[in-house]
Amino acid sequence: MQVHRAIVSLHSEINHANALQVGHLLADLLQASPAEMHLHFDEVSRLATAAASLLFPLMTAAYVRDTSIIIHRADPVLRGKLHELGLDRRLTYEDDPA
Repeated sequence: MQVHRAIVSLHSEINHANALQVGHLLADLLQASPAEMHLHFDEVSRLATAAASLLFPLMTAAYVRDTSIIIHRADPVLRGKLHELGLDRRLTYEDDPA
């Protein structure tokens, strides 16, 4: 049975010390092969410079499992970093920036 979606609300600061671990935890959630993973960033106080460490493990797992990643409430700084890294080509934004 395929899970249709996983919904994750991220909180607090995500920095270089914890971003890779959080990224791997998010990637582990894709073991059930959901069609979509929704990530809510409205409670994240800081992320932009750690975005790559957070999202690379997740993006790899999503690609392998054909899971769409949908971003909610990302602020303009985070959106700019995702664009700079080229990650926004595989992401969907579902609402306006925070």
